[in-house]
Amino acid sequence: MPGRRSGAEQKAGVSIMADKEMHQTQHIRIWRLPMATAVLQVRVNDKFKKRVDLRLKRMGLNLSIVVNMLMHQIDIQGRIPFEIVDRRNDLWETIEEIEAGIGLSKVYDTPEELYKELERENVRE
Repeated sequence: MPGRRSGAEQKAGVSIMADKEMHQTQHIRIWRLPMATAVLQVRVNDKFKKRVDLRLKRMGLNLSIVVNMLMHQIDIQGRIPFEIVDRRNDLWETIEEIEAGIGLSKVYDTPEELYKELERENVRE
């Protein structure tokens, strides 16, 4: 009978059903055994959550799935499964370099000053 699972299939968590319309095609349906679930409540910025929800929806995912994936990887790997990057550090390093004058171009008050400097550099070469 379509939809009925044998005892072995039920234990394995796999169901194979023949499609009446397409006799040569089989559908494999995988399901999870029932588990006790817990509710996880997290506070985040509303605009940030909406942006992330939209990106995940484009990937065919949602926050619940991604949080479960993250938690499984933490359990498997025994660590956070990605590098934590703080963009502010890069920003502060760049600000410090600018304040120290590292990597800056010379500033010219007039175009003529720039042209004179370029002529001097061309003569040196």
